[in-house]
Amino acid sequence: MTSAEKVAQLRALLCDTLLPLINNDYIFLDIPYYSNPGDTLIWEGTECLLKECSYKCLMKTAEECFKFPKLRENTIILLQGGGNWGDLWDRHQKFRLKVIQKYKNHRIIILPQSIYYKELDNWEKDATELFKHPDLHICVRDMPSCELVKDKNIKNVYLLPDMAFCINSKYLLQFEKSNNGRVLWVKRQDSEMPDYSHLKIDVDDTTLDIQDWPTMMSYDFVQINFYRIYNRRNFLLQGLTDLYADKILRPHIVKEAVRFISQYNYIYTSRLHVAILSVLLGKPFTLIDNSYGKNLNLYKAWLSDIDTIKLES
Repeated sequence: MTSAEKVAQLRALLCDTLLPLINNDYIFLDIPYYSNPGDTLIWEGTECLLKECSYKCLMKTAEECFKFPKLRENTIILLQGGGNWGDLWDRHQKFRLKVIQKYKNHRIIILPQSIYYKELDNWEKDATELFKHPDLHICVRDMPSCELVKDKNIKNVYLLPDMAFCINSKYLLQFEKSNNGRVLWVKRQDSEMPDYSHLKIDVDDTTLDIQDWPTMMSYDFVQINFYRIYNRRNFLLQGLTDLYADKILRPHIVKEAVRFISQYNYIYTSRLHVAILSVLLGKPFTLIDNSYGKNLNLYKAWLSDIDTIKLES
């Protein structure tokens, strides 16, 4: 199967499943006010899907900016998807649980997530809270996450691909750079970093670039301006923070991600969204698993039949 065929298939699955669930006006929470292009691509894909929704977005903001107001009756809550469900990135999980506990009279849709706990006792505690909510809809990106939730007899569980697959490839292609003929290795160095000792990249060092996402390595003018507003935010500046993030920061980070990836002839990556962006751009690549199997599980669920992808696990 080609990348374009797969993207069309996954986008249709997301739209067909999620749009019927969003049957009233909604708020969209936990969006990324930081410079990780992976989370920003998820946000971009979610916005693309929501353009097809006939209901109104009443609010969108990051977890640290949300003040837990009283919501209008029947307002739906959407929580950003990604790979931060568990005890590895617990700030986001604590926020997710607080929303679930606070808004028991509102439908909550957790957009596609991968679930990972270092300590299963933490999962047991979290699952107890999930079970208490009467209208919670949980979307997961891989089978192990799906089985984890279903084992707790939690209803309304959906196996769905990453939200970034909803991004229109034509929109991304306008930012493409010319192919430089080189090979890129996007080498993750954070708490999801895998063991690279077994990895063999059979490429001449003179044609190999080893980097991480550029927007995470240094801040440019757009990012610096955002953080100036963000760090001074108060009641009056909150609206400006949200507007800048949505209209300037998000498209800027997406554009820079495309410019970074598109110039390379072949890519090795342990970052999942470098892989997903490569699929959207039709780039061949090798996907290296992360520290706990997230990349492998998503590959098995959605990417294994694409002709131009190899897996290194």
